[in-house]
Amino acid sequence: MEILTPLHAIGFFCSPDGSPASLTDLTKEFELLCGIKFKNPETCRWSVLNRKTKLTNIVDTLRRTLLELSVK
Repeated sequence: MEILTPLHAIGFFCSPDGSPASLTDLTKEFELLCGIKFKNPETCRWSVLNRKTKLTNIVDTLRRTLLELSVK
């Protein structure tokens, strides 16, 4: 959800008709793609938005990995 939440917020994904994809549709597709299941996507989303301690490092790790790959 740390990745999906900001991508959804900026309208990164669209439905076939060009309208912004709903968080529900986006979550279902991500679950299918990754073979995972979110028990309650909306609760997970709010947890990401309201997290104040123990922040995940996923975005920093992704950025660092992309930078390392770009200099090879």
